[in-house]
Amino acid sequence: MEKLFLFILVVFHIAVSPVAAQKIEPIDAQNLIGYWQTDSVNQLSAINYGISAKDSMTKTAESEAMKQAIKSRSFIFSEDGIFTAQWVLGKRQNIVNGKWGIEGTSLLAIEINGIKTSYSVRVNGKDGILLIPMKARRGQIHELYFTKKDAK
Repeated sequence: MEKLFLFILVVFHIAVSPVAAQKIEPIDAQNLIGYWQTDSVNQLSAINYGISAKDSMTKTAESEAMKQAIKSRSFIFSEDGIFTAQWVLGKRQNIVNGKWGIEGTSLLAIEINGIKTSYSVRVNGKDGILLIPMKARRGQIHELYFTKKDAK
């Protein structure tokens, strides 16, 4: 019984710690409005950190296309609540539109095709932000690093 309790306690700690450790702070929506380009240095470092040596052998063929997609990714948060994400994959330009808003005082919500994802937002350097999804996501990219740029 004691082992079961300890196991449940450890599982609970592992599940709750990432969200609790995010130190969620209030967001000023005005600071998000504008054009955000992927901070490719931080983004690629985070991805490489998450890939094991075994995985890196299988990812070699995908890596150049993925790097291009990451480097070309931008998010646009419009004042009217419209959200646009765009990136290049291979020779194809991809554009996705949706809605964005602030949930409560501290979460960014982005909804695309009826699917809403909530993020905590952290300042990352002088002009950067780090978006951390509040729920686990599939794929290699979890945290999203962006730098504010002048609109293209």
